[in-house]
Amino acid sequence: MKALNTERSRFMISGIIMIILGIIALRHTVISSLVSIVMLGIILTAGGIVEIVRSFHSQTATKTFYRFALGLLYAGAGLFMLAKPGINAMSLTLVLSALLIASGIVRIVDSIMHKTDYKIWRIINGIISIIIGIMIWMQWPYSGLWFIGLVIGIELMVTGFTSLAIALIA
Repeated sequence: MKALNTERSRFMISGIIMIILGIIALRHTVISSLVSIVMLGIILTAGGIVEIVRSFHSQTATKTFYRFALGLLYAGAGLFMLAKPGINAMSLTLVLSALLIASGIVRIVDSIMHKTDYKIWRIINGIISIIIGIMIWMQWPYSGLWFIGLVIGIELMVTGFTSLAIALIA
């Protein structure tokens, strides 16, 4: 019983922390976007350095070359992210906008072509994806400054509320 109460407390505390972080991210979407791009740049750069170091321990020249080249690509991408976080946030947002539009179209076409009981829900989902993608695209490049932070904030809050729900159910 004590273990269950401890686990419940952990879920509640982590849920509350995630909700607070989500609120902060939503209040400061531009900063959240830029910080996430900088973090991605750090991760890519570190991964690139690790891969370059690993390349010198490879058994064959081919593996050494591939690992070294991959490490350079990762590190280069990471350094580019760190050098221009604003531009990269805008670029990534534009790519995500295109992805939303394309995935919405694919969902609608797939739903029309295949008979299922839940066809209408997939069509609605596709329409919503297209609308969101177009809205982001129409506000671009400005949406690039806040969109990633908005998504991160929403994700943190949903995760926090999920943890709270699990704690209350347990």
